[in-house]
Amino acid sequence: LKTYHGKPGKGAGVEFNIKEGPITMLSIGVKADGRMKFIVAEGESMAGPIPPTGNTNTHGRFLPDVRTFLLRWAAEGPTHHFALGVGHHAASLVKLAKVLGIEAVVVTPTV
Repeated sequence: LKTYHGKPGKGAGVEFNIKEGPITMLSIGVKADGRMKFIVAEGESMAGPIPPTGNTNTHGRFLPDVRTFLLRWAAEGPTHHFALGVGHHAASLVKLAKVLGIEAVVVTPTV
C-alpha cells in the first residue's frame, strides 16, 4: 500500500467495502461516573467509492438525516472507534446491555 491507515509509508492492510444493506454501529464507552454505556445506531450500507486508507469502509446512511444523526450520536459521547456490524441488531444490543446492567441509547429510529 502507498497509503496505510491514511498515512504515507509501507504496511499491510485489508481494504474493502462491506456488504450493502442493513448495518448497526456500536460505541462502548465509559461515562464520567465510571459506568459503561452502549451507543447504538441502525442504518444502511450503500454502494459507492471508498477512500484509499488501507481500512474497511462503507458509505453509511442513517435516519432521519445526516445532520440529525451526527448531532444525536455526538451528544451521547461516543468513543472515536466503534464496531460496525452487518444487519440490524439494536434490539439485541439493548437487551444485552440490560442483562449486563449497562445503559444503552439508540440514536436512530429502529425497524
